[in-house]
Amino acid sequence: MALSGQFVTVVNRTKRELYAKWDGKDFVIPVGESTMPLEVVPYAKRQNPILGTMHPGNPKSVQFLLGVKGTKDPTTPVREDPNEIELINRSKLPELPPGQVYARIRGREVTRWEIAEDNPVVDNQAAVSGD
Repeated sequence: MALSGQFVTVVNRTKRELYAKWDGKDFVIPVGESTMPLEVVPYAKRQNPILGTMHPGNPKSVQFLLGVKGTKDPTTPVREDPNEIELINRSKLPELPPGQVYARIRGREVTRWEIAEDNPVVDNQAAVSGD
């Protein structure tokens, strides 16, 4: 896919380089402000989420380490929590009966909507069992 030639200013909100892949090309996003092809931005954002920020009931409600200057995107610096290992925000999960806890599953996040929709791409049994 060819680029349109339009560039936007993006802000890497961290203190480290970020990386993105689009159309087989690797992009390095330096700390602070830089320019990026407009077509690459949505992919770069989705590839660089802030762990622990996705609402469990709405997979589109997530924060990113990358913001676009001049839009509603936040561009202020963020500090990543080194203890976060998953995308979902566990504080927003529904309460469980006493003695029960949600299991943490490392690897690809499987959201409640994927399981509820009986999505053919997701092996629901593996998602529940953690395999």
